[in-house]
Amino acid sequence: MTGHNIKTAKIRKNDTALRLELEKNNLYTEIENACLDYARGKDEFLAAKASLEFNNKSFSAVEKKFETGLVDVTDYSAAKTTLFRAEAEALRTKLQVLIRKLTISFYTTGEFENLIYN
Repeated sequence: MTGHNIKTAKIRKNDTALRLELEKNNLYTEIENACLDYARGKDEFLAAKASLEFNNKSFSAVEKKFETGLVDVTDYSAAKTTLFRAEAEALRTKLQVLIRKLTISFYTTGEFENLIYN
């Protein structure tokens, strides 16, 4: 009976060691994906920022034309909507980058209280 218990304990120990190794690998994969997501997010933010700058200039031109009567309310409204969408996209991507950065900081430090309240 004791020999059987020892074998069972060894099997459980090996099983636990394998599960630990699997969890380490899963965590490594999560960290790697977080870093890739952060890099991709920065690129998305830069693209959204460039789009916002373009749409700001475009709206300014449409606004000047509207003030002089060269553009009707529909075109002005469409330009304003496009600008609003560009602003929303820039904000969304900026917040995603921030969240991804905080996620990486959490993975590297293990602390989350300081990340949230600072």
